[in-house]
Amino acid sequence: MLWVAKRDNMGVLEEEDIKNFPSRDLITINQLWLSASKGKFGFSVQKQIWIAEGGSLRACDFEMSIFERFILKVEWEVNKIVLDSRAAKGHLPLGVYALSSKNWELYTKWWAEIEKIREKEELKREEELEKIREIVRKFERRDGLREKIEVLREVLCRWYSMIYDFIFRVRFCRDPYFVDDETSPPTWFFLLSRTDV
Repeated sequence: MLWVAKRDNMGVLEEEDIKNFPSRDLITINQLWLSASKGKFGFSVQKQIWIAEGGSLRACDFEMSIFERFILKVEWEVNKIVLDSRAAKGHLPLGVYALSSKNWELYTKWWAEIEKIREKEELKREEELEKIREIVRKFERRDGLREKIEVLREVLCRWYSMIYDFIFRVRFCRDPYFVDDETSPPTWFFLLSRTDV
């Protein structure tokens, strides 16, 4: 989301960034979350929960007590951070809340979970690269053109798989929001107030 909003160097989305976020991209991000989680996660799921808890989509009607109930409902508490399908409905995407909740313990827990996922992905990527290296060694041992084409096809399939995985998998976004006082809505809230979510 930061990249789309051209704020990746800032590491933060402001209220105006969210209000001006391209509708097509926001719909795509939400659809990716919905699809990958079979309807359990996504901004639209969070919006439904927000409304069910009595929340208004108008910034002037924002109430911290409803926000606190929402946090309990989606389990955005330090001891309940889970970045997989075991999480409560609406728990993800969580980056909006975790990165700027002004709660160091929550942020640290969220970041540790992200690092675990990254380490697993890095190991998986290294294993896949080693398989590709082995295929290339096999290619170097082949004499005939047909055999070399088969080996190249296998390499390309593996590379395509890695690239597809990297580009199209749902990633956790660095899209923080800030709550400056108890009466102003967090930047995250403005995602819910959009009609395209």
